[in-house]
Amino acid sequence: MPATPEVVADCLGARGREQARRASIAKIHQLLDLTDPTPVPLVNLCLAAIRRETGKAQKQARPLRFKGLMRDAPRGLIFAR
Repeated sequence: MPATPEVVADCLGARGREQARRASIAKIHQLLDLTDPTPVPLVNLCLAAIRRETGKAQKQARPLRFKGLMRDAPRGLIFAR
C-alpha cells in the first residue's frame, strides 16, 4: 500500500466486475488516508477496454410521465426552476 495505477489496472484487467472492484480500491485508500490511484487515465483506459470486451448494453432512459395537475397543463407552458 498504496497501490500504483499500474497495479490497479493489472488487477482490474485480471478480474471481472470492474466498477465494484475500482470502488473498493478507492475506498480502502481513502480510509487509510492514502492517495487514490483510481482516477488516473491509465485506469480509465483499462476500464474502457474491459467494457468494450464484455459489451455491456447501455440502459434506455425511462419516459417522462406527468400525473395529476401536470397532465392538464396547457402545452407550451414554461416552468420556472
